[in-house]
Amino acid sequence: MDRGRRPDEAVRRQMMERMKWELARELGVSPPADGYWGGLPAKVCGQIGARLRHRAGVLMDAGSGRNRSGRKGPPAGDRGGPRRGRCT
Repeated sequence: MDRGRRPDEAVRRQMMERMKWELARELGVSPPADGYWGGLPAKVCGQIGARLRHRAGVLMDAGSGRNRSGRKGPPAGDRGGPRRGRCT
């Protein structure tokens, strides 16, 4: 581990790597044995990355009690009450 990285950063990276392999298996892609993902088509890597980002966001939201904007409370645009300035 690099001296500049905190231990929690190393744990986060390991968790993301495990989730990446798990998502690849869910998509029916056999993860590369040597760990080099460059041999896979960009579309497949993009699907894995998109699902990884979504799942990581869900995990972060669940752990922090905050929404994706980083604020507590309802997401922007869902503040309740009457909507002003719009024709209904």
